[in-house]
Amino acid sequence: MEVLKANEFDILATCGGMALCATCHVELLQAPELPEASDDELYMLENLPNLREGSRLSCQIKVTPDLDGTVIRLMSDH
Repeated sequence: MEVLKANEFDILATCGGMALCATCHVELLQAPELPEASDDELYMLENLPNLREGSRLSCQIKVTPDLDGTVIRLMSDH
């Protein structure tokens, strides 16, 4: 989420990375296997009208070298 915001992508991230708002919703189109979503993240995702198989909250994805080559789609509704 912070990387997206720093690079001026259109992402609100209203809650500042606390997994409380889902305004940083992304769809992972091509990505390595990530750690499983927390209960808080899953709760927020389950309530989204545009939930996809690869949906995640970008604020919950830790940037590591393993993410090199990852392709995401911004799913913001604003």
